[in-house]
Amino acid sequence: MGVDLMISKCVRRVRSGWHKLLIAAHHLSAKRILFASVEPIIMSKGEGKEFEEILRDDGFYIHSVISPPERILFPHTTFQPVLIGIGD
Repeated sequence: MGVDLMISKCVRRVRSGWHKLLIAAHHLSAKRILFASVEPIIMSKGEGKEFEEILRDDGFYIHSVISPPERILFPHTTFQPVLIGIGD
C-alpha cells in the first residue's frame, strides 16, 4: 500500500513503511541516525532512488546499508531485510 506525499507542490507516492521512516527521521535530533530494517527494494534504481530523492529534499541521507546474515529471520519468514541508517 502506498502513501501520497506532497513535496514541492508535487505529489509523490511512496510505500507506507517508507513514509513511516520519513516521519521518524523528522523526530531525530541533529547529528543522530535512525536505523531501520527495510525490504531490499529500497536499494533499487526505481523506487529506491525516488525515496532517496525524497529524503534528500527533506535534508536526510542514507548513511549506511547493512546486509545481515542470510536467513536471519528463518524459520519465521524467508524475507531477507536490509538495515539502513538515515540521518542528516
